[in-house]
Amino acid sequence: MKKLWSEIKERLSNENITDTWKKVRNVSGVVCATGGLILAMPVTLPVIVTSWVGWITLASSVIAGRAHLNTGKKNVSKDKNKP
Repeated sequence: MKKLWSEIKERLSNENITDTWKKVRNVSGVVCATGGLILAMPVTLPVIVTSWVGWITLASSVIAGRAHLNTGKKNVSKDKNKP
């Protein structure tokens, strides 16, 4: 478990991600922030709108996290000692 957390820390501090993932991270961050603003508005919106905005906000935050953890390297999590 300790190895997993150290790998996650390494990936979060690594800035070696491709331009494509940087764009995905930035766009999904903007979508997530916009969704948060819509959900926090002091206006009554139809349930279908708030439901969809909630799901879009959740999905964009997951995509932003995935894009940020991508290092651009293949097979990063494989243990080299295992056959």
